[in-house]
Amino acid sequence: MYPLKGNLKRTKFKVNLQDLRGKREDIALRVSPLHLQGNIKPLQGDTALKLKTKFDSTAGGGSIGESAKLNFKDLNTLQHQTKLLLYPKPKFVNKFLKDSNISIVGSPKANISLKGGIKRFSVQANLNTKLLQADEVSTLKLQSSPIAVDLNRSLISGGLTLQSTSKNMKFALDTKFNGDYTNPKELKGDSKLSIEKFNNFGLNLNPLTPFKLRIKNSKTGAFIKID
Repeated sequence: MYPLKGNLKRTKFKVNLQDLRGKREDIALRVSPLHLQGNIKPLQGDTALKLKTKFDSTAGGGSIGESAKLNFKDLNTLQHQTKLLLYPKPKFVNKFLKDSNISIVGSPKANISLKGGIKRFSVQANLNTKLLQADEVSTLKLQSSPIAVDLNRSLISGGLTLQSTSKNMKFALDTKFNGDYTNPKELKGDSKLSIEKFNNFGLNLNPLTPFKLRIKNSKTGAFIKID
């Protein structure tokens, strides 16, 4: 259905599509359903829209939710909010990991949120997955704070945490950063690493564990502390 109603002052539209399919090389894609609705003021250029869809493919599946406002006469007025839910398929991803002797198992899941405009926006991500290496399963959990990016000033600010637990490995990493992403010397960081045990991926740190490591860097240099 493609209903369109209005005039040059204000027009509303709605699009509902079912079972869209496509294929490129070895990736087959199916989108169903897709809902798009919004309104536009053709004379002024003001536009608002919302999009919801679910998809599945050879590489993975998920859903997309999008809301946006802009004036089509000036794309720099774009303000949007996007939410992505992704379920990568281990069978597809593992093809690229076969040389590393690591494979993904279980049901990996990623949540990604984007908010803002073209030149200034923020992104936040959460990832949960399990890795298999040498018959040992490790759980990895990656979370980020809202990471703010300013393309006009080449600035970035945010933080990440990474946690892993398994029979032979348990650690937690917390890092924060801000500064000019085009100049590593201007990028400030503060990272804290706590390792309780680590004997995996061909590296055994257990004789040194448990220990904590903190690294802070700024224009004046780096500060390293080990407990």
